[in-house]
Amino acid sequence: MRNLLERLVKPFTFLVSVALIPMICACSVEMLTFLSTDIDFSKLDFFTIGIVCYLLLYGATLYAGGLLHSHFHFIRTLRHELTHSFATILLGGRVREMLVSNPIEKTGGDSHVETLGLGALLTPFFYLAPYYLPLFTIPFLLLRYLMSSWPRDVIDLLIGFTLTFHFASLLEELLRQRFGLGQSDIRKTGVILSYVVIGLFNLFSLVIIKAMLHDQWPDAEFITGFIQRTVSYYGRIFQFLRRLLPGS
Repeated sequence: MRNLLERLVKPFTFLVSVALIPMICACSVEMLTFLSTDIDFSKLDFFTIGIVCYLLLYGATLYAGGLLHSHFHFIRTLRHELTHSFATILLGGRVREMLVSNPIEKTGGDSHVETLGLGALLTPFFYLAPYYLPLFTIPFLLLRYLMSSWPRDVIDLLIGFTLTFHFASLLEELLRQRFGLGQSDIRKTGVILSYVVIGLFNLFSLVIIKAMLHDQWPDAEFITGFIQRTVSYYGRIFQFLRRLLPGS
């Protein structure tokens, strides 16, 4: 019975994803609008320094190669498996085993996480967690929220550093695996659904980070705009489908 349910999850989630496309598009447009407007670059100085620091460090590891580059890849693999484990706990499951091997020193390594207690409908969020959840950024976001104003410049730098690490790792994994087609996590979830979840949740992460750095959260207009845009998109699709019917 469980195997049957697992086989039905992918087509079911695909149909749900298709039905939710107008709402997903509306949400994405509102988030992109929030991200692209009212940007105060004076509040992003140390965040930008963090981005540059990561890029310089990554360039240095590429130039040095050898053991340094190998260790850097190990950290990325560790981040991947740790994010799987963290997502498992968030989703109410249990981590049975986590194994991490260096993908350079051990070609075709068997890094993996075994879990217990995750329902079939939650497994896509487990599989895709490393691609949408900036794990190392989360502690610094919490620190920024809880701390007083004086250490915020350092925290902003670390947020920029770790967020760049997340997106650089995401891009490298997708490119190395033929844009996800060679990645088992994405194949198990389905390519279309995977990209929808990855894109939407990464946008959501950026909205939270911008709101925290600017100390300005989305207001009621954001929710109102999202609802109005969703209704408008569904209305347009409904009108388009009506025109396709015979006799219309």
